[in-house]
Amino acid sequence: MSNTTHIPHLLDLQVTFHHTSETRNTLESCCGVPIMLKTLERYQKCNYGAPETNVISRETQSSQQEYLKLKARVEALQRSQRNLLGEDLGPLSIKELEQLERQLDASLRQIRSTREQMLCEANKALKRRVSSSLYFRPNLATSRKLCHGLNVTLGSWRRATKPPSNNCGIPTPTAGSNLNHRVTASSNP
Repeated sequence: MSNTTHIPHLLDLQVTFHHTSETRNTLESCCGVPIMLKTLERYQKCNYGAPETNVISRETQSSQQEYLKLKARVEALQRSQRNLLGEDLGPLSIKELEQLERQLDASLRQIRSTREQMLCEANKALKRRVSSSLYFRPNLATSRKLCHGLNVTLGSWRRATKPPSNNCGIPTPTAGSNLNHRVTASSNP
């Protein structure tokens, strides 16, 4: 019953109680404010005390039902996982085995598709790197030409500046000369 229907029932009980008391000439002991306050207290206890336990009881039952559903779902998922791993296949029917096989085939197709997509993306990235390195290759060739030009200039500068020689006509070793180089002195007076 709702809260609004509780009050009339309690008041009906109170009126019935008063009526019974009147017939016994005890009206004065039953009537009054204290009796009405007790009735309202009982109403509040019944209205606010009991529904809380009912609400808690309903919530507990709801939580318990939800727990049982989740527990059954977890068990089903664990059983499915074992089946996908090839375990506990004995109790499965032919139809369930065929369904499991279709699931595995679909999973393999998805895995292969994902792998191919990743390989294609990696291949495209490598092609971009190669094409960007080809773009910078002319700059590399230019820098090599510059280095070659510097070597030629350095070589001609070395030839132009001969190392100093002593009185015998044998060149004296310098910091940049090769000490293992044999020099044949031709001393023609």
